[in-house]
Amino acid sequence: MKELLIAEESLASFEILGSKFIAIAEPLKAPQELEILLGELKQRYPKASHYCYAAKVLSFEACSDDGEPSRSAGVPFLDLLHKKEIAYGLIVVVRYFGGTKLGAARLARTYRETAALCLNHATFAEIIPGKEDEIAVDYPTFESLKKQAERMGATLKVLSFEERVRLLLSGDAKIVTSLASTLPQGSLLCEKDISVQRSMNHDSKQ
Repeated sequence: MKELLIAEESLASFEILGSKFIAIAEPLKAPQELEILLGELKQRYPKASHYCYAAKVLSFEACSDDGEPSRSAGVPFLDLLHKKEIAYGLIVVVRYFGGTKLGAARLARTYRETAALCLNHATFAEIIPGKEDEIAVDYPTFESLKKQAERMGATLKVLSFEERVRLLLSGDAKIVTSLASTLPQGSLLCEKDISVQRSMNHDSKQ
């Protein structure tokens, strides 16, 4: 199963009977970021009647109807995150009440459709196994590795220029392993497993 991350903020809005619904999808990489993001959104959209949301970071999940009828917003939003295989993300729908009650069924439908519209237009990245190798190579090997890493989509970070160039090689585990296998013996100093983001085409997340 894919693990998707909402890669950048996405917005959508809908108006009905005077009420305005604004959906915001945000990247969320750690549970402790949730309250910070909610606080920022409340400052951005002051005096709204409700700030309903659902959040997911792997096994951590949270949702709120924020005073709206029970299960009219938060749980349906969480269901959307599950259906779209989003492992890291926050969806918030802000409502400015227009004075006319919508009724429970229409209210729940409007919340869900606004959130779904926002997620349908969001940009995603896939979380995949990665690797980070600390290596030391001579200067000619460094120049060659730099070109190969750029071509294959790996990242090089120089730590020091001394007798040899000490650097970090990171990215997709398969790519890093392939690049490291071409280096002279003794180049690898240490290695560790990491997670990395891989950008996805818009159509691949539907």
